[in-house]
Amino acid sequence: MANRLAAEGLLPFKLSTKLDSSLKKNTSFIKKIKAINAESAANIIKEISLLLLEKYLSEIIASLAEGLLKLSRTDDINAGILVVSALFQRFGDQVAAPLLSYLVNAIVERDTLEPALKQKTALKIVFEMHILGIGALFAECAPELLCESANRFYAKMKSSVITVTLIKDLMSFNLEQGYALATITTFLRRFASTIQAQDDIIPGELQKALLQLLVAYTKRVLELRQEQFSNHTKLDSRNKKALIRTGKIMREHQDLVDNMRERIVYFETHAKVLCDLLSMEYPPLEIAERNESQPGAVEDNARKWWQDAKEQGFYQDVPNYKDVVESFDREKLPEAEYGLLSEGQKVNLFTTQLENLLDAKDLELTTMVMHMYIPYNKATKNRIIKFFTEIKKTDNVNLYARFLKMNAEFFPEVISELIESLDRGFRSQIRFDTLNFRKLGLFY
Repeated sequence: MANRLAAEGLLPFKLSTKLDSSLKKNTSFIKKIKAINAESAANIIKEISLLLLEKYLSEIIASLAEGLLKLSRTDDINAGILVVSALFQRFGDQVAAPLLSYLVNAIVERDTLEPALKQKTALKIVFEMHILGIGALFAECAPELLCESANRFYAKMKSSVITVTLIKDLMSFNLEQGYALATITTFLRRFASTIQAQDDIIPGELQKALLQLLVAYTKRVLELRQEQFSNHTKLDSRNKKALIRTGKIMREHQDLVDNMRERIVYFETHAKVLCDLLSMEYPPLEIAERNESQPGAVEDNARKWWQDAKEQGFYQDVPNYKDVVESFDREKLPEAEYGLLSEGQKVNLFTTQLENLLDAKDLELTTMVMHMYIPYNKATKNRIIKFFTEIKKTDNVNLYARFLKMNAEFFPEVISELIESLDRGFRSQIRFDTLNFRKLGLFY
């Protein structure tokens, strides 16, 4: 209730009759808030009611963000949220906008190996703030404080919910390496009961969107776990055959097997937690049946192109865009997202969502969005071609290929020009003895 009043500009926080403007005490407060924890929170909240603080607000918020991002224990994070609420109830949006910006910056920051602790903490705090009514949308950030990556979200998706958008972005980054696994697992450990509760703590649409996203991600994680296990089994088998044949295994081959085994354990650990928290079945790993003793079995396996029936279906059973448009449930269209945008904004949002595809189920919605909302003209065609020829990451090339196949009848000129562009790129690479694996992946 108090946060709701603060959001409306009423600022209900109770203050001392005379606020202390002492430089020493206000400076001391900034140091305390930078080292915030469960033990110090009560004293910090008390000082919020006693000190002037206004002159030092920007420094206070920067120090608060720094202190919050160091937290990991649940008690400390809970205490940090209480301090955030107290400051919000006293200063309103003067606190919410810059603090949200610092936290969003921490979430979008990427390390190629694994997420930093501050990314996990920032995601939890941003969602807590959303639940408590202290900012939920990118539009509520302070754009001048956002980093370049965060500003792209602000520019293109102002009306989007921060948590859902950034979780989806995290999930799609280095998906096959499980980059976001630890972050999503810790997020779900904290909020699983809240997200699945039958009450009004979280608005119904947000609850539904989060659950769908988390379930889809978990299913994909389980698929990757099985794929990695199958690949590890095959590689391990080849190494054992090499050992019998030559009496040794090359060190780099054994290192690859060991690294794959570690990755499987990592996926299994987190996938089990995700399934438990979402009440999903945790399937056992399947060992591919092989019968190499039968005549011709080895030859058949060598000729087999697809890893399994599911992969074969993904590439061969591709619906035509006309069938998708005819059968798609119109109620699932994101009218609120696209309805009021200009043509250029629609294309920007569409390419952003295309870049963040999570699995094959997203493709039908993406196809519908293109046919319902995106004006198809020369500029749009060139934008689509540019998007596919300048792919930043290879995680989704299989999804992009399926999307192009679904819509090949609709924009044959896009397919032709894309193939020509890729062909020119390959010829250049062959000439200069270099390889661009992004182009190679899409062409394949």
